Amino acid sequence: MNEVVPVNLRGTLVDIHAIFILTGYSIQGWVGFGFYFWKDGGSKTWRPPLALQCLWPLILLGGLYWIPESPRWLIMNGRVEEARQILDRLHSDPSDPDNEFARAEFFQIQKQVAVDLTLDRSWLSFFRKPSYRKRALLAIGTTGFIQCSGVLVINSERSISLDLFLIGLTLSLDYGPTVYRNLGFGIVKQLLYPAAWLTMSIGTNAMAMLFIDRFPRNKYMGFGLLGCCVTLIIEAALVAEFVPSTNNSALQAAVAMLFIFQVFYGACLDGR
Repeated sequence: MNEVVPVNLRGTLVDIHAIFILTGYSIQGWVGFGFYFWKDGGSKTWRPPLALQCLWPLILLGGLYWIPESPRWLIMNGRVEEARQILDRLHSDPSDPDNEFARAEFFQIQKQVAVDLTLDRSWLSFFRKPSYRKRALLAIGTTGFIQCSGVLVINSERSISLDLFLIGLTLSLDYGPTVYRNLGFGIVKQLLYPAAWLTMSIGTNAMAMLFIDRFPRNKYMGFGLLGCCVTLIIEAALVAEFVPSTNNSALQAAVAMLFIFQVFYGACLDGR
């Protein structure tokens, strides 16, 4: 996606993949919530959720035929004309009848590939050459900071539709529901809140599409990390002070912090 998306829309269009991923998570959350109430399913309760999980990969598999090859990969393998045709198709625009943008992109890729072929392309070169090392560390660091923001602990309920009640695993295997259990909520809310959290996440990621290309990326992501950090500090303080307790206001505030966390994560970090 990064290769063929125009620079001024790169953040917006690349963020679409995060929205679709979260749509899948949201569906499984509501499937897990709904099938909890199917008391007459017996040993067959796990079958419909499993079938739904198989459906989406089959759709993706069926659509692979229409997904274009990477123009850069085609040029690197001598299939230059195919690369040009794909770029013309991807960047087709009535206001650019001569495909000047696509041709400029094609020329740039050709020249970059020619330069790359003269350079050391080994794995060690990522860390031996200063410019490569800087880029590698930026990529690794960005991914690391996002994954270490705390979202994996909150969102580990993504497999709930096939575990807690459908094949009898214990509640402690999933962090997300465990968080809500430790806050004193019953099983229904342990399933309801994660599903609602994931549904809200679709909205926060969609909201990000309006802002991601309007601000410097490092400051934008830094703001998101700061917001995640602050909400998790407040969450930790609430849990330390009021769990276990009968202070419903404090417990609801703890749940609210998890949702506020997603505003910063979804709008500033997810899909980056």
